[in-house]
Amino acid sequence: MATAAVASVDAQTWCGKRYTYDSHADAPSSWPAQAPAPEHKDAPFFALFPRHSLFTFTGERGAADVTMTAIAQFRFSSLAHSSFETEAECIVSATDQATGVLLLHATVAFTASPGMQHSEPTLVEWPLRIPSSWEPRWEPFNITATAQCSNSLELTGNWSSESQLVWLPEPLSHHQGEDGHDVFRMLQTSLDSITPMPKIEDCTRVHGASRRVASVVRLDFRLGKARPALIYDTLEQDGTWSSRVVFPYGHYINWGRYLSQNIDAALRNISNEGHTIMNPSPPFDDLSVPGTDPNDPFGLIHQVINKGGDLGIMTQYNMRHTFKNKTSVHQQVTRFRSERGLGVWYTSDEPDGEGEIFEDVMAASAQIRALDPYHPVSLVLNCKSHHLPTYARTVDILMTDVYSVGVNLTFSETRWRTPCNATFGCCGCDGCMHGGARDVVERMQGYVSELRAAHVDRGVWMVVQAFGESEYWVRIPTPAEVRVMVYGAVVAGSTGIMYWLRPEPRLVGVLAKIGMEVRALTRVLTSFVYKMEADAGEGDLLEGVYLASWRDPVSGSSKLKVVDHLDQDRSTVATQGGDIHVWKEAVIIIANTNYRQVALGQSGLCFEALKGFDGTAKPFFESGNTGSELYEQDDIDEEQDFWMSSSGVHGYRVASGCVELDSLERLQVLVLSLFKE
Repeated sequence: MATAAVASVDAQTWCGKRYTYDSHADAPSSWPAQAPAPEHKDAPFFALFPRHSLFTFTGERGAADVTMTAIAQFRFSSLAHSSFETEAECIVSATDQATGVLLLHATVAFTASPGMQHSEPTLVEWPLRIPSSWEPRWEPFNITATAQCSNSLELTGNWSSESQLVWLPEPLSHHQGEDGHDVFRMLQTSLDSITPMPKIEDCTRVHGASRRVASVVRLDFRLGKARPALIYDTLEQDGTWSSRVVFPYGHYINWGRYLSQNIDAALRNISNEGHTIMNPSPPFDDLSVPGTDPNDPFGLIHQVINKGGDLGIMTQYNMRHTFKNKTSVHQQVTRFRSERGLGVWYTSDEPDGEGEIFEDVMAASAQIRALDPYHPVSLVLNCKSHHLPTYARTVDILMTDVYSVGVNLTFSETRWRTPCNATFGCCGCDGCMHGGARDVVERMQGYVSELRAAHVDRGVWMVVQAFGESEYWVRIPTPAEVRVMVYGAVVAGSTGIMYWLRPEPRLVGVLAKIGMEVRALTRVLTSFVYKMEADAGEGDLLEGVYLASWRDPVSGSSKLKVVDHLDQDRSTVATQGGDIHVWKEAVIIIANTNYRQVALGQSGLCFEALKGFDGTAKPFFESGNTGSELYEQDDIDEEQDFWMSSSGVHGYRVASGCVELDSLERLQVLVLSLFKE
C-alpha cells in the first residue's frame, strides 16, 4: 500500500534489507549493503526522440497533429567547464529503420559561452519529414538518429540514438469479439526499449461491442524526457476534441470510507480544491461498501471516473492488488479505457519495497499498453535506491513516496523493535536521514541523478505525506511542513504532486490552498525552462536551503544557428538560442527545509537580485480566489509565504556566480520556510 514500508512479516525484507532478527540470520552489520547507484558523469551525450509520447489523428485537429516534431538533446561537459567562448557544430540526421528514408538532416552550430548550460542538456526542436508511405498504425515506427559533432576543444565524435515514434489511428473505438476477447493483442514486447511499446495487431472491425474512446493522454517532451508535460485530450459532447496541459496535482483517496459514501459531494470538494487527478484506492468490488451492486461490482468506480471527467479530474486507475492477474487486468482495462475521465493506469504499488518480480511488473505494463495505447502507465516506488532504473523502464511515469514526518528514522519503535541503517531495518522511510522536507528534496535529487546516469529519462512525481498517527508515524505533518515538502519537491524537479491519503480533515485547508497555487503556476511548471540553481552544501549557501528557477521562453546561455537541410524555410525553428529568443519572465522558488530560523538575507542565497526590487512584497495568492491572479496588496503578513516581483532586474547571484537575465521584464520570487526571519 502507499503508506510506505508496511513490510510483510513473511518477506522479512523491505527494499532488499532485513528488518527482523531470527535464529538463522547473521548480525545486521554482516549483511551486504545495497549495490551503489551508478555514478553520475557528464559525459557527452546525444539523443533524438519524438516530441510527444504518441501522435494521433483526431478529427479536425488531425492536420496539425500530423506535423510531427523531434527533440535533439545534447549534453557537453567540456563546454560546461570551459573558461572561454568556443564554437561547436553538430550534423544531425534521422532515418526510418524499416525503409532507410531520411526524416531529418540538419546542422546546429553553437557559440558557447564559458560555463555553457552548467552541463544541462541543450534541446533543439525540428519538424520531421513524414514519408508518404507512413500511415497511423498500432506498431511504432523505429527511428535511428546520428550526430557528428566537433568543437575547438577536445569534444569530437559520432553518436547514435534509437527511438520509437508512435502514430496511432484515430481513437474512434475499441472493439471486442463475440467471444469477449479484445482484438488488441500483444505480440511482442521489447524489454530493452527506453519506452517499451508492444506490437499490437491491427484493429479490424469485428462483430461485437464498440465504444468511442473519449480521452487521450500524451506526454510532451519539449523540455526533455525527464521533464514531460501532461496533455489531456478529451472528446466533447459536440464531437470535437479539446486539449489542455495539466500539472498533475491530487490525492490517493480512500474508497470505502470516503469516496464511495457520497460520490458527488466528494468530487465537488476535490475539484474546488484545485485537483487535476485522483487515485481512488482499491478494492472497488468490495461488496461491503454501501451501494455496490453484486451484479456490477465495478459500477461505482465507473461512476467516479465518468463524473470526475466531467469536472476535469483525471483518474489514475489503481490495479495494485490485481496487476499480476491477467484476466482481471484485461477486464478492468477493457471496461474503463474508453472513459473521458481516464488519465493514467497505475500498476504496482512499491514493488521495490515488496520485492515484486520484475517480470510481473513488466508484463502488466505490456498488457495494459497492448489493450490501451492511448493512456500512459505508472507505478510508485518507495526505496531510496533499489533497482530504480529497472523498475523505471517498465512505465511511462514514475512516482516515489517519502513519509518522514513524525517517525523515528533510526529505530523502529512501534513495529519491529529493530534499528534502521543503510543495510538493515524498516522505519517507514527508506534512506531518510533528516525528517521532513529535506528528505523529500534529497529523494527527488537522488532519483533524478540516478536515472540520468543510467540514461533512463522519466518524469518523477512525488507522493507527499498527508497522514499520521498510525503504524510508524506518531503525528501528521503541520500545514507548514506540507507546503515546504510540496515546493521542495517541485524545486528538486518533481513533475507532479500526489498525497497519501485523503481524507485527513486537519490538512484539507492547506492542500486546497496549494492546489489553487499550483493551478496558477501550471504555465510556469509545464512550459518554462527549469534549473535547480543550488542546493545544500554549495558555496556559502546554508544547508537545507534549496533554490530553482523557471524561465520563459526556452533559451540558454549559448547562441544557436540551426539549418534544416531538408527544408530551408524551417531553418529558424529552434527552441533554444540567445539569438532567437530573449527571456521575458522568470520565477524563482526558495525552500528552507530546516526546522530553525534562517537569515536568508545573510546567506548569500539569490539576494543580489532583491536589491532591484521595488519594495513591494505580496502574499502568494489571495485567500479563496481561483488561483489565477496574484494578490495586489502592498502589505504582507510575515507569517505567510510571499512573492516579491520586480522589473528591470539584471541578474541574480547564486553560489556559482551571477546568471544574467538582461532582457527580463518580470522576476518573481517565492520564499517558503518553516520559520521566517
